[in-house]
Amino acid sequence: MFIIDTLEFSRDLEKAGMQKKVAETLAEKIKEAQIKSATELATKSDVEMLRQEIKISMLTTIISLGGIIALVEKFVR
Repeated sequence: MFIIDTLEFSRDLEKAGMQKKVAETLAEKIKEAQIKSATELATKSDVEMLRQEIKISMLTTIISLGGIIALVEKFVR
């Protein structure tokens, strides 16, 4: 993720000839987008928790399939 200094950005836009109100509004919208994107990113702990959930789910599936295979073998014989 990259961070933009919105105050400096707004001032640079003004220096380039943009109206102050427009420059401030644009800078504020960029700031809002930065905050929103930062809150929607997964953290390392989020990813690790997901990995653990996947491992548990896979183990549960393997155990369930083992039980189903055992039942099928019992009824086939």
